[in-house]
Parts: sequence; C-alpha cells; structure tokens
Amino acid sequence: MELTQVLDGHLLDLLYSAAGDPGAEGWSLFLQAVAERMRATWTGFLSIDAAAREHSLNFNFGIPEEATRLYEEYYGALDPWFLGYKQKKMQGWAGSGAELCPPHEVEKTEFCNDYFRPYDLFHECGTIIEQPAGKLGVLTSLRRRHEPDFGPEDVGFIRALVPHLKRGLSLHEKIVGLKQAATAAGEVVDKLDVALIGLNGEGKVCFTTLRADSILRSGTILALRDERIVTRDPVSTADWNRAWKLAASPELDTGSSPRSITVHDGEHCLHVAMFPFRQSRPLFADRMKVMVVITDPAAQPKSREDLLMSLFGLTPAEARVAMLLVSGLEPKEISEKTETTQNTVRFQLKVIYRKTGVNRQSQLVRLLSTLPGTCLATSVAPFGEPKSGELRPRVV
Repeated sequence: MELTQVLDGHLLDLLYSAAGDPGAEGWSLFLQAVAERMRATWTGFLSIDAAAREHSLNFNFGIPEEATRLYEEYYGALDPWFLGYKQKKMQGWAGSGAELCPPHEVEKTEFCNDYFRPYDLFHECGTIIEQPAGKLGVLTSLRRRHEPDFGPEDVGFIRALVPHLKRGLSLHEKIVGLKQAATAAGEVVDKLDVALIGLNGEGKVCFTTLRADSILRSGTILALRDERIVTRDPVSTADWNRAWKLAASPELDTGSSPRSITVHDGEHCLHVAMFPFRQSRPLFADRMKVMVVITDPAAQPKSREDLLMSLFGLTPAEARVAMLLVSGLEPKEISEKTETTQNTVRFQLKVIYRKTGVNRQSQLVRLLSTLPGTCLATSVAPFGEPKSGELRPRVV
C-alpha cells in the first residue's frame, strides 16, 4: 500500500489550514485528528533548540497545562527519546519511541518515574524533523502504560504524514514571519508624524494607523461614517471623493503622483495626499487601492530623541547623549553637560551604537539625518524631561 493511501483528505485539510493560520486553534484541531487516528492520549508538537537547550511545547491536544510547564522548564532536557535520537545521530526519524530508547531503559529514567508515571503514560510514536539553524520540530503521540505499544500501522501513518508536515511547517514559518514583519513595520509607521489611511476601490477604509484613528475619533475635521471618510465641510467632502476616485481609477495613467487637497473645520486644517496603491504588500490589505497621507501643519514634529527611543529602544539618557554627540560635542563635554562621568558616557555610547546598529559617530550622524523631527538635545533637561514652561511636541 502506498504511504499516501493511509492519509485522508480531511486530515490534510486540517494540516494545511493550520499551516496557513499564525494562531494556535488550527494546530489544535489537526493534533486532535492525529490523536484520534493514533488512539493517543496526548499529542503535541514541540520545537527544540538543542544549542540553547530550549524545549517548547507549542501546540498540543490533551496535555494539561501543568505537564506542559514541567516539560518546558525541566523534563524536556531529560526526554529519553530525544536523548536517544541525539546519541544515535539519526536524521529524518519517524517511528516508534522504542526505536530510540528501549522500554526497559525508559522505565529507569527520571523522566518516566517522576514525569510520566503520574499521568500513566509510557508508549510514544512520532517524528523528528530537522529545521534551519539547527532547530528540530517534533510531532509526538503518547499512550498509557496499560495500552498496547504503537504498531507498524501507526508508524506507517506517521511516515506518510512527514512530507506534508514538512511543507506545512515551512509554510507556517513563512506566514508567521510575514505577520511579525508586518507587525514590526506597523509599529514603526505608527511612530511617524503622519497619519495613514488605506481605501479600497469603493472608497471605504480598510487600513489605518494609530494617528489616523485618533484623527477620525476626534471628528473635528475628518470622521468615519459607514466605513467612508466624511468632512465637516461638504465642499471638502466632494474634493475628498473626487481625489480618491482619481487615485483609484485604473484607466487613468496617474503613476505615483498624489492627489492633494486641504480639509478644514474653519479654524484648523489638514493636508491630504492620495497615492495610487498598485502593488500588494504584506503590511497592508490586498484590497487597498489608495494610500492617504495626512499631515497637520499646526503640529510640531516629534523630536528625534523620541524617535530614537521609540524605534531603537534607547533610554531618555541614551537618546540625549546621542543627540549631543551628533551636535558636535566630545565625550568630555557631554559628561559635563549631563553631569555624569566620562566612563558613563563612553559606556552609553557603546550601548547606543549597539542598539542602533552602527559602529562609529559618522554612521550615527548619517542615521539621524534620515529621521524626521527636530533636534531638542540642547533644550531639554537631563534625562529628556521637559524644562519648566517647555512644551513637548503635540501628537495629532
């Protein structure tokens, strides 16, 4: 019998659905189906980083939380089947745990007597999949001691599942990576001094940044009604609708040139530029057709110190030292201005270079020159606190 014949379509549907979902629910459903097929009490998917000695039980079916915690914190490093895999230097293993460590040896282990015995578990069957950077993915199924050990039919099922599991894990890793990249990029975008709004082909909002949400919630100039942007001034609303339709029209050769308008409420105004959005990017919704960029001319730009703290994780003191260095001061002068020792300043500079990914002062200057915002290093009090009577930049 071909190995693929021991698999059913429903199980593979669950696997590839889980692979395409960055969450855990899909994997739980897949592992439940595996447990039913294997007649297993516990089924789990582990990730093992042997170099870092980390054992993580990422997804599971039937495993109590306390058992998960104990395995990750201590017993994973004592797992007799994993130790047998390492000792035998096996590659691409799939089979019964008895192949890695005989049952009579398992019975002698602390893992069996202190960890498995309270749960009455003993038999194991699964596969270990080698992944990039020396990491391992482990699918494991476990039965109770009084039940029969896993047989050839169970091993055949696991081996048939391996190529699909490899593809599923690869797909899942890519999707999780894209989600993480999109989240990180979104966090950076939210720190800029502009508001971004994405519109679909019907002019409905499909993407916003935090700054855009703030503008729409205030409702003073722009507001959200039935998923569409409206203004307090009917003329401005007509201008808005005309601009996004031109930017979204595929038959017009608008290229990347923005359609610009100004919207106001009589006292304040916002500058709006609309760009055709022709390509799909992971950060934004695929259905987005127009990117709207909104700036407030009355708002002071965020200081570069704030951006350094937000984007690179610098402390207020480190951000101030960075800006003083860029302004041309030597470490001795910086120590006098900040009322610290030169050794402290030198240590802070090492941390600043490490966090920003540069190696010397000239690289730091070039980096800061690319950031928007004003330089407040000479006007702020120590550790970035505003002086008496000084106002921080207003965030729209």
